[in-house]
Amino acid sequence: MRTLACATRRRRERSQRRRKLSIEASALAALALACALSLSLARADVLVADGAASPPGKALDCDARRRPALAVGFTLSHIDVAPAGAMACDGGSRPGPPVESGRNVVMHYDDPAIANETRSALRIMAAQGASVVRDVLWYYHTEDRATAARDRVSPLGLAAATDGKLPDDVLRNLLAYIRDAQQAGYDRFYVALGVQGSALPQCRRGATGWGECFDARFLAPTWSVTRQVVEAVRLARLRIKVIFDIAIEQCYAPASGWLADRNKQEFTRYMVKNYATTFHDRNFIVSCGAAGGAVARADAALKALVQLYDELGVRPDSVDIHDYADTLPKTREILLDANRAAERLGVPLVIGETWFDNPNVYDAVDDLLRDGQVRPRDMIIWPGAAHSACRPDITLKPPFDMEAVRRKLGLSDPACSR
Repeated sequence: MRTLACATRRRRERSQRRRKLSIEASALAALALACALSLSLARADVLVADGAASPPGKALDCDARRRPALAVGFTLSHIDVAPAGAMACDGGSRPGPPVESGRNVVMHYDDPAIANETRSALRIMAAQGASVVRDVLWYYHTEDRATAARDRVSPLGLAAATDGKLPDDVLRNLLAYIRDAQQAGYDRFYVALGVQGSALPQCRRGATGWGECFDARFLAPTWSVTRQVVEAVRLARLRIKVIFDIAIEQCYAPASGWLADRNKQEFTRYMVKNYATTFHDRNFIVSCGAAGGAVARADAALKALVQLYDELGVRPDSVDIHDYADTLPKTREILLDANRAAERLGVPLVIGETWFDNPNVYDAVDDLLRDGQVRPRDMIIWPGAAHSACRPDITLKPPFDMEAVRRKLGLSDPACSR
């Protein structure tokens, strides 16, 4: 009987051990499944943050949607713009251009009213998800007698450079503007240096052809202004990253045979070489314009720019494309061409200008991001409207609706803001 009882007890103990092992195994399996699900969700968040599509069948939560696949921003050069319906260029009754030189932000940032309005606009747009600012510092050379009289009264508001130097107050205003963007929480500030008049490679006067009035003697003073601005920013030791567009839309198509392209090539090579040998950093860009349906031209210009960088042994901050193509297929192709140029150089892609109301760009960027075919770092809105007759086409008054921009790009969900 003792033997039988012992045997029975041993069987009961073995049975209990098996049940215990089974429970432990189930718990381990549950833990493994939970870890796998957690890892899957974490990877999904990373994919969303990097701009890729979420896994099939997985709905994004609001936290994931708030992680932008690219930074959005704007060009803010004038704090006041005439209402579109009132402007003569849009069939209204108001004479003159949509902007006035007296409301140019950099030229008049020492005016407390303009500075306060600008700070308010910066804060509002930052709260809507903007993290990049761009401004164009337009200027002319006072020695450029052929165009100085006209440029002095430009509605854009141009600074006057003499002997290759801008006035100190212009530099102080620029630095104050950048500091306020830094204070508002922006990550990057683009300073586009926009020389005008006979110093501009595509200079045109009257009925003459594009580039006919370009004067290469202004290359040296134009570089002098660029150097002055860059040095002032570097000495200020700002925390925000500042990037200089040293040749706005000066990409060139070498085989075109056009005088303007030959001028652009001379100008861009001069500026890039001088920047590289003077500053030895990558805080500069040469932006490339792509208007209408000029896909082949944009491709040729981007390839020429890559070749120039390779030849000089330098790398820019990014490849910056200004995409104003007039159809969705052309917009996509230009973005793909620019992305290929960026990949060849190993630098980010930036969409430095596009219309606020350009559905082609929004749709193309959204689709290409989802497909993983392009991965732009920044997209910067130009404060104008497609098909506007206004010149200059600065027709939007800040603050611009940056939340609408993010929605159009699929970067935010209205349900998440409730």
